[in-house]
Amino acid sequence: MKAIEFFIPMKPTAKGRPRMTKTGHVYTPNKTKQAEDVIIVCALENAPHAPHTCPVSLYLSFDMPIPTSTPKSRLKSAYGSPHVKKPDLDNMVKLVMDAITRTEQFWLDDSQVSTIVACKRYAEEGAYCGINIKLLREGV
Repeated sequence: MKAIEFFIPMKPTAKGRPRMTKTGHVYTPNKTKQAEDVIIVCALENAPHAPHTCPVSLYLSFDMPIPTSTPKSRLKSAYGSPHVKKPDLDNMVKLVMDAITRTEQFWLDDSQVSTIVACKRYAEEGAYCGINIKLLREGV
């Protein structure tokens, strides 16, 4: 099984809901657009030569910053522990999948993603999103 693995050096962000103006125009929030743009740039640096046609598994790790209010005595125990606050995990997954699909370099359609495993936890240093895409069968 081949795999593509890369990291996005940014604070993981949730996909924002589409907004509507008073005149009925629908738009994507700027925070969502900016996060998608960062993901796209990092993804394209690691993109295969052509989109895969086989089923893929997607493994996502969202490493969140530890709040600055955390006492020093609790810092070490916080590393790697589950992050159970906002943003919601499903909305972060949606942002990454939509951005990677927009590149048109990893798969032809996001329906090819047959497995998603995702977690969000506190990072030891900084904040980032780890992405691992595994090909389940080649040539399908």
